[in-house]
Order: sequence, then C-alpha cells, then structure tokens
Amino acid sequence: MRIFYALLTLGSIFAFQATAKTTISFPEDALIPKSVQTNIALSLANYTGYPDCSAVTPLNAQRQQRVLGKIILEAFHSDGLFATQITQLELEHASNCQNWQAEAINIEPALLQKVTFSDSLITSDDPVLQAQIKAFEAMLNRPFQQSEYQGFIDNIYTQAIARGYFDIELNEQVVAVIDGGRAVTVTFNIKLGQRYNIQEIKLINTTINPELIFDLIKFAPGDAYSIGQLNTLTKALQQTQYFSQVSIRPDIASRNTQNHTVDIHVNVTEKEKHWIDLGAGISTDDGLRTSLTWTRPRLNDAGHSLRAYAQLSVPEQQATFTYKIPFADTNKDYLGLQAGVQNIDRNDTQSLTSSIGVQRYFAWGDNEWQHNLFTRYEYAEFRQGSASRNYSELLFFGASTTLLKSDNPLYPTQGTRKTITFATTQDSLLSDQTLYKFSARGKWLVPLDATDNRPAFSWLSIVDFGMVAADDFFTVPSTIRFYGGGDQSIRGFAFQALSPVDATGVDTGAEQIISTQQEVFTTLNDDWHIAFGVDALRARTSLDTIQAYSANIGAHWRSPVGPIRFYVSRGHSDLENTWRVHLLMGPLL
Repeated sequence: MRIFYALLTLGSIFAFQATAKTTISFPEDALIPKSVQTNIALSLANYTGYPDCSAVTPLNAQRQQRVLGKIILEAFHSDGLFATQITQLELEHASNCQNWQAEAINIEPALLQKVTFSDSLITSDDPVLQAQIKAFEAMLNRPFQQSEYQGFIDNIYTQAIARGYFDIELNEQVVAVIDGGRAVTVTFNIKLGQRYNIQEIKLINTTINPELIFDLIKFAPGDAYSIGQLNTLTKALQQTQYFSQVSIRPDIASRNTQNHTVDIHVNVTEKEKHWIDLGAGISTDDGLRTSLTWTRPRLNDAGHSLRAYAQLSVPEQQATFTYKIPFADTNKDYLGLQAGVQNIDRNDTQSLTSSIGVQRYFAWGDNEWQHNLFTRYEYAEFRQGSASRNYSELLFFGASTTLLKSDNPLYPTQGTRKTITFATTQDSLLSDQTLYKFSARGKWLVPLDATDNRPAFSWLSIVDFGMVAADDFFTVPSTIRFYGGGDQSIRGFAFQALSPVDATGVDTGAEQIISTQQEVFTTLNDDWHIAFGVDALRARTSLDTIQAYSANIGAHWRSPVGPIRFYVSRGHSDLENTWRVHLLMGPLL
C-alpha cells in the first residue's frame, strides 16, 4: 500500500510538471507588441519552470529570473526593440509559481540608421540584385526588423543562385546597436562572384526526337544563366503534352570555375502511348455530365498527336477529334485538323451540328498574342422554339487572337485574358447564306491593395460582346446565335436561359449581346476569399430586347484539387426573378 501511495505521489508530481506552463504577463497599459508576446509564448512552450511550488527558494528564484529575463529581452530584440529594459520580474504569488509579472521601459523600436554593402554587391550591374539592394535601402530611418534583415540575406542568396552567381559567399554580417539601443547600423559582407554562362545543353535519357525539344529552347550556349529561362522551358515542355515528367537543372557540381560556365541537363520522361482521362460531374444546368478523353501524345518523330474527346449529358452530347501537326514551336506554331458532332436539346433550342475544319496557329516573334486562322464547314439541322426544322450548310473563314498574361497559372493575383474572333460565310463560297460573326471577351484581374505582399482586395472585371449580321437572322443556326445566363455570362440564371423572344414568347437567341461581371474579393486567410459582385446583360434582335442583372455573394477556396468558387446569386430580368447557386472550378483567368 505504501508503494502504491508513493507511486501515486510521484505520478502526480510528474503529471503536474508535464502540465505546468510558465506564463509572463505585463500591465495592461504597457502596450507590449503582439509579436513580442507571441515570441515569448513560443520560447516558453518548452520551458519547464518549477516542478512544484514547494521547490521555490531565493536561490533558484534568482536563477529563474535570469533565464526568464533573457527570454524576454531576446523577444524584444528580435522585434527590433533594443533599448527596452526589464525593471521588474517577480512571481505574481508564492502559491502560484508558474505565473510571473514583468514590467518594461523604453519600448521603442531602433531605427535603421546606416546600411553598408560590400563592393561586390555595389558594383554589380545585375538589375534584379540592384532592385533588392534599393528595396532594403528604402528601409533607412524606419524601425529595424530582424525578419527584414534576415529576409534580405535569404533573398539575395536565392536570387544570386537563380541568376548564376554560383560562387556567392555569405561572410559574417554585422548588426551594430548604437545610441543606447535606439539605432542600428548594418553591414552586409557578401562576396557575389562572377555570373556563370551556359556552356552546353544536354539531353539526358531522351527517346524523343531532339528537335522537338530544341525548338522550344529560347536560350543558347554563351547566354547568361537564369533560372527563369529554365522555368519557361519546363512550362513549355509540359504544355506539349508529350511528357509525364520534366526536369531541367544546371550541373552545378561539374561547373567550370575557371571559365565560369555551366551545363544544363534536360531530363524528360515520355507519356505512355495511350493516355486516357475520365471525368464526371453534376451541375444545375446539365445534371449529370461525363467525359472521356483519349490521347496519343506522339504518333511519330515529327511530333504529330491525336486526341478524341466525348462529353455526355442530358441536354448536350458532343464528340471531337483533333489531329495536331507541329511546326517550329509545338505550343504556338502548329496546324490542327478537327472534326466533330454536337447535339443540343436545351430550353427552346434543338440542334444537331456536324463540322470539319482546319486551324493554323502561330505567333509573331516574342509577341504574347496567340493567333489562329481557320476554315470550318458546318452542316446543321436545327429548330428554334416553335419554328419549323431548318437546315444549313456554312463554310466559315475566320481568325482569332488571344492574349493571356498571369503571374500564376493556378492562383493568379493579377493578369489579363483577351480573345477576339471574327468569322464569315459567303453564299458564293459553298454556303447557303452570307453572315458575319464577331465576338470579343476580356478579363482583367487587378490587385487593389496589398498586405504582407499579397492583395488584401482584388477586382475581377469581365466584359463580353458579340454580334451576328445576316440577311435573315432567324435562318442562322441556333449554335451561332448568342444566349446569356450561367456562371460564365450572368449569374443568377440558368445556362443560356436569357434570350430575346418572338411574338409567341419563345426564345430566339440574340444577334447582339453585351454582358459584364464585376467582382471584388478580399482575403480571409491563405485558403479563403469572400467575394461580392454584380452582373449585367443586354441582348437584342429586331423583334425584342431584354435586360438582366444580378447581385452575387460568394467564396473562393484553394482546395486540394485546385481553385473552387461558390456563389449565391439573385437574378432579375424583365421576365423573372431567380435565386441560384453556382459552383466553378479552375483559375480566375
């Protein structure tokens, strides 16, 4: 029994020691920065303190004061408060030996008074590194922050390595506290070294025709090394859809330190010959929807590829076959041969369309616009509303151009996407009527202000315009007319539910349409944004004009599978007022 009580007592002591937590509090009017309090709490997380209050003696109380005083001062110093002094550090009560009361004076930040850079940095003409230096110099006469000082060292080293200064040396850096802790001078002793040039580009374990890779490389031996060039090439190789893995890196270990040159190793793994993607989803517009994509990524040494795509839902079914023939640039310079069939039975539209076409994609120089010249033959059987079934044969000639600029392909904070398309058919060229179709779409993502180097508020603006000109608009196939509604047009309404009507109240589609989505969203945390927006639309024919608008509130989520956006929308038009929930997946641009 005595052994039992002894073990129980010993267990209680250890349990108390395991759960006891030392805390340090300051007077409420002390105005201690929250960051300092956080640093103190983190430092005390593994601090055991007294095992029990019976162990408190004058001798070990002094020892505890010294240890805790050091922890407190280090927390103030890490926040740039070097002049701070601890005037009192006592136990709040002898019976509670884990809670300490502290008082501090001179809680004021030290100002960054002077910065000295090594000659190696000052004489460098590298614009990226000079921008880093100027950014730190801009902190002069501002409160010194240890995190900003360490961040500069980390950024200079990272940027230097990324730009080919592989011999950089970070020697001893000096932070001198002067004027009684009210000012700081900093000396950066960094030996930058010489920038390396590219010596040779080597393909490692590559079975594909080397020209398909070298055609995408925009740098050459003798050029200055930059990781940005490697990242651009990595993205370009991934876009070809030839490869399941892409690895591009400098061979730093074998670099030539005499000539300051380095080899670039390009290591790629081809995809399997047959690549299949299956998809399934559900929406309020289409119900259950499934898709199947079969791809032959590379058919021959010239890089030709074949893709078949099918999508099935109750209101729409389609199948498309595409044969791609690359030229100088697999991603931007190629010929596409396409054939497809599409069946639609939605709202007042019934349509069955077969098509075959040729598209020539190209880009001029370093211009970021992607251009496309195309010709396409379409045969359509369609019935719009109560009208009788109609037939149409059209041979389109047209062109489109697209610009996409974004600072991040998946989670952009700023950028733009613009697309302009023009097409025509002529009754003298294998078409049963002459028509002209023009459409333009612009998306702009603009940060409104920034906190911690990320936008606190952002503005997304989308504008769409389209028009069809024909001798008799009501003989134009339904798939060529314009409709509004849905998450890509005006929220608060079903997909393509907005249309001018005829005398019987049946949808006709529009020959002119303009719509806009305007949205502002703000950051809640790293994974969530809350969004507010309004949408508006105007569509017309010679018989009718409709207008609609909506108000939207939603959330953006950085989910494990990519960006997802939710909206609850209230739509209003001349014919109806509706509530609708929208779910979108994919990047903003």
